[in-house]
Formats: sequence, C-alpha cells, structure tokens
Amino acid sequence: MTGFVKSCKRFPERPAIDVGHEVTYHELAERAKRIAATIQARPPARAVPLTAVFAYRSETAYAGVLGALMAGHGYVPLNRTFPVDRTKQMLERSMCRSIVVDAGSEPQLERLLAGFQNSLLVLCPDRSDVTEVVGKFPRAPNRQHE
Repeated sequence: MTGFVKSCKRFPERPAIDVGHEVTYHELAERAKRIAATIQARPPARAVPLTAVFAYRSETAYAGVLGALMAGHGYVPLNRTFPVDRTKQMLERSMCRSIVVDAGSEPQLERLLAGFQNSLLVLCPDRSDVTEVVGKFPRAPNRQHE
C-alpha cells in the first residue's frame, strides 16, 4: 500500500493500470478513497472487517482492493467465472461486511445474494444511479448501496 501511495504522490498523472483504458494514479486513488469512505461510514459489526471484491480485471476491481485496504479492511477476491454457488459459499464463510461489485459481475449479484442472511453493504461504483439495485433487495433493511 505504501508503494502505491508514494507513486500517487510522485507520479499522479502517470498510468497506474491499463484495463482497456489507462487510469492514472490520481484517478485510481480518488476512486479508492471514495470506496474507502463509504465502507468506513458504516459502523463496525465485527472484530475482523473484510470486504469482498466481486470484480474482475477492471478499474473497479483495483479500486475496490485499494479502497478496502484504505478503510482498514482485508479483502476477499470473488471471481465471477466461478460457479455462483461456490462464490456464495465463499462470501458467507468469510462473513464480509461489504462487497464491491463491478458492472461485469453485477448480473450475478441477485443470485449471489439470494437468501444471504448477513448484513452487507453493497457498493456498485460503476453505476451513477443505484435505484434499480436497491429495488432488487427491498427486504434487506441492513443493506446499503453506494
């Protein structure tokens, strides 16, 4: 993490990642900070805070990992190419408090969270409007969406 922070200070306009388009250190850091702030705004529920990152080789995947770390969380990478039931089991067993979902993984989100019992902060940073996502989970009063 310190290497990333140093690079952000020294080379803010240089490309940090290339995911079909280049993302500068400054852009990636700002996105990660927004994710971290959203995670931190939720009061801790357990002693071991974890964030799941349900994203694959996208700007959101990298920002989600960095945002989790900036928030003081560990992270659990979830792979959308795995069977959904296996991914669901990983999410349940890890007892993550939050999940960052990219646009490519979002089509599996409803099935992934079906019957999920733990309170979970759902972040969909690729969306400018989360109304549709919130509408899919109306019976989950403890879930929040970015």
